[in-house]
Amino acid sequence: MAISYKDEVFTSLVRKNTLKRINTAIVKALEKRAPGVLTKDLTIPADLIKKDPVQTAPTKADPAVLRRLADLTFELGFDTLQIRALKEYPILKTARLILAKSGIPYTKAYKEDRDSLFITHLYNEQQDRGKGIISFFIRKSVYLTFFRRPISISGGTDSLIRGSSPNEPHFPERPVGGSSRGSPALIEEDTDENSSADGQRDNNSRAQTSADTVEDAGEGPNVSATDDTLNRSEELDLASARARERARELEREREERENERRENERRENERRENERREQERQVHKRSARAEAERRQVQVRLERERLAKERLEEERRRLQRLREQRLAEERLEEQRQEEERKRLEKQRLEQGTICINFFIRERGSWRHLSPTRVNPEEPSKITRIAKKYMWKGIRTFNTSLKLLTF
Repeated sequence: MAISYKDEVFTSLVRKNTLKRINTAIVKALEKRAPGVLTKDLTIPADLIKKDPVQTAPTKADPAVLRRLADLTFELGFDTLQIRALKEYPILKTARLILAKSGIPYTKAYKEDRDSLFITHLYNEQQDRGKGIISFFIRKSVYLTFFRRPISISGGTDSLIRGSSPNEPHFPERPVGGSSRGSPALIEEDTDENSSADGQRDNNSRAQTSADTVEDAGEGPNVSATDDTLNRSEELDLASARARERARELEREREERENERRENERRENERRENERREQERQVHKRSARAEAERRQVQVRLERERLAKERLEEERRRLQRLREQRLAEERLEEQRQEEERKRLEKQRLEQGTICINFFIRERGSWRHLSPTRVNPEEPSKITRIAKKYMWKGIRTFNTSLKLLTF
């Protein structure tokens, strides 16, 4: 299903910023573009039925439906953390759960076989022939393949095997060797060690079966029982041979897996060693490159430092020359100013007279600075005399005559 971005609904909704409006837009878009999905997948599932009437089961949405809705909303152009989280949910190919192979039988099969799951029936050679093979026959065959039939203390087969007396005690055969043969997982370890012992036990079993057959024949002719015994013996021998062959195959597979594991370990070690060498080479290469760059930077900085020092030295030299030139200019200006003042003073002294002032303070005469005045322009001396008269000081000339202005 293709959804265009040019729809007016989506164009107007893209401008919205609130999450509530975006979710509403998604629902409206899905109603418009995929009404079948909404009517089919958005149906609220029924509550789970529990035995406790007080407890209410919470309503849970179908994760697969949420995944499909997340894909549709992502195609519309919406991208949020919640949508990405829903898209990461795996798509289930089948709704059936994987059956756990724990060895626990089904309830129906157990109820059908529980009347026959006894040791007396396992060792009993008399069996009813039916239309097909039942699960008890398979379990009995597997059990006898691994544990054999019990042997009585007197050396003959136990009477329980023939079904004469179910109350007599029986002694199950113990496997030869230190490890138990009851677990199929241990077959791979003791196959080669116990192969000869298995063959010996098979021969003993066949001999004992033949003896039982002869004994039964001596007591009374029973051809059917003898045939059944021979058939069961052949079946047990065939099952034992198959078990040994299977054990050899498992041993070969184990050796192959071990060799493959060692080869994988060797390759992994080589890969890790190559990666380590490559990393060391890269580290050495990066170190050499960094050292070369450091040297280049050091040389560049040294050159810049020398250039700065030369520029600073040149600036200082120019500064000294400028200061020296300014000092010479100031000295020249001072000299010219002094010369000008001297000439001006000399010019003024040629047409002026010097007037000395004395002032009497506290009964003594004090000499003031002399003043040169042009006879043609006595305004300067007049201002000085008036200044002292304003202060209440009378002015006299050299002949001590009072001066008036």
